[in-house]
Amino acid sequence: MLLLDQLRVRGEFPRDVLNELGPARTMRAVIDILNRHGLKFERGDVRIPTSLVPEELMAEINKLPPGEPFIVPAGDIMTANVIRERIPAE
Repeated sequence: MLLLDQLRVRGEFPRDVLNELGPARTMRAVIDILNRHGLKFERGDVRIPTSLVPEELMAEINKLPPGEPFIVPAGDIMTANVIRERIPAE
């Protein structure tokens, strides 16, 4: 299980903003980019079972340094996530 600090942006997400988020290394940097482009977001803690994360994505997430955000575009929602905690399966 992953406990994530997650930002959610709904609606059409401009490709240029997605490209700008690529090099963001902190959640603060992600927030600054979203604010600069006038994109509204919601923030909250989210628990996601690792069994629901595709293996390829989990492998990439595991390579990130602690605290570095990862971006997941999915349909009309884009999320920026930072792992707050890894909770072992029971």
